[in-house]
Amino acid sequence: KFEKQKKSSNVKLDKLLNDKKTTRKNKIKNTNKNDDNEINEYMSKVAEILEQWVSLIRDKNLLAIVNVKISSSGRFTYNFKKYSGNTEFDISLKNFLEEQKNVIFPKHKLGRILSYDIIYRTGENE
Repeated sequence: KFEKQKKSSNVKLDKLLNDKKTTRKNKIKNTNKNDDNEINEYMSKVAEILEQWVSLIRDKNLLAIVNVKISSSGRFTYNFKKYSGNTEFDISLKNFLEEQKNVIFPKHKLGRILSYDIIYRTGENE
């Protein structure tokens, strides 16, 4: 199971706002070449955490692409591959990802580093 060392008030707020008016279309794509069941199961667990972020901006179609890496020891890192171009959206997402560095991700034996591309998006026509 995933454990948090530090609780995030941002995540609590996001959960409260995740109603019919707030939509998410975050998507995780495996960038590793090996695509077996064990990796998919691990990715599902990671997705439960990383897809919690919800943008509060609803009036624009925005998209950011983030590459996340999780080492075999459970260390989380990330880098933006594409920013949305909206400062508020990007800062909010970055703050959420920074908080994830405090999450203890489970150790895995799926290679030295697992790498994922995550597409975070928002918009009124979702």
